[in-house]
Amino acid sequence: MAEDRLSSLVVGLKQLEAYYNELASRESLVSGALLESRMALEALNSVKGDEEVLVPIGGGCFIRSKVIGVDRLPVRVGADVYIEKSKEDAISFLEERVKGLTEMLGSIRRELAEVSARIRATRGEVNRILAEQRERK
Repeated sequence: MAEDRLSSLVVGLKQLEAYYNELASRESLVSGALLESRMALEALNSVKGDEEVLVPIGGGCFIRSKVIGVDRLPVRVGADVYIEKSKEDAISFLEERVKGLTEMLGSIRRELAEVSARIRATRGEVNRILAEQRERK
């Protein structure tokens, strides 16, 4: 009977650990998207027209470029779908994105904490059963 319970707990523990790892990956992705959106928002709020900026081209390299206008700019709204928006609308769009990503990150972190607690509880029960089995021998 204890063997069946132990086996069941170990299978459940492996599933919980896999789910925890999936949530941790999601947390990392959402954190990156949130950081990127905040940086874009900061850049939009600070950049004025007709000034020099550094544009990343990859590999840690940048080119100097001159901003010729920020009145209207393309904003990615989906998978390779861009819509031209006014600067104010782009800022509003990014603020909404930051709000949504912040909420999503909070939800993921709460779920991570819950899964972590369930993992600890399951490990505790596995250890208890193993200790009882050792005592019987």
